[in-house]
Amino acid sequence: MPRPYKVGLTGGIGSGKSVAASIFSGLGIPVLDADQISKELTSTSGPVTSEIIQALGTGVTDNTGKLDRSTLRQLIFTDISARIKLEAILHPLIYNQMLSKYAGLSAPYCIFCIPLLFETGAHTNLDRVLVIDCPVELQVERACHRDNVSPALIEKIINSQISREQRLESADDVLVNDGRIETLNSKIHTLHLQYLKLVNKPLVM
Repeated sequence: MPRPYKVGLTGGIGSGKSVAASIFSGLGIPVLDADQISKELTSTSGPVTSEIIQALGTGVTDNTGKLDRSTLRQLIFTDISARIKLEAILHPLIYNQMLSKYAGLSAPYCIFCIPLLFETGAHTNLDRVLVIDCPVELQVERACHRDNVSPALIEKIINSQISREQRLESADDVLVNDGRIETLNSKIHTLHLQYLKLVNKPLVM
């Protein structure tokens, strides 16, 4: 049986990746979410939590010994060596888990939701890349509101990733998400039909 067509979903922070992924999921399309897998791996009982603490120090933990995600985020976007250490631990494990989950799927296509898709080189193993895009000013506004952090930190995160222009140049498909969620929903429904045609799967109504 043919494996599902692999569509990479990416975009800058605050662009709307999670919202887009949830819309695809609502259409019955499997979504493999790198951020969700990362949270599972770094949970209290996660397999790599102790390795991260050993690599970055106890300063990334709270008073109960758990990873403090807010402190960790601040650290990796202000200390490049810390970010490199964390990525070296997590990225291979995350992608291997995604591939393991993918092996058990049965669908016309599936979504690989990976924020650092191009930075990690994961796009080379996918069939198509979809970029969710919006103006940088809107990215900063959304991310600050969502995460309750300063614009300065969001700007550091944006600057640590490939540029918006590079991301758009490397995309097969681009969805502009600068308006209402209903508009994004409509665009994704249209794209969903295009993907079904692309993989030569009949649409079941």
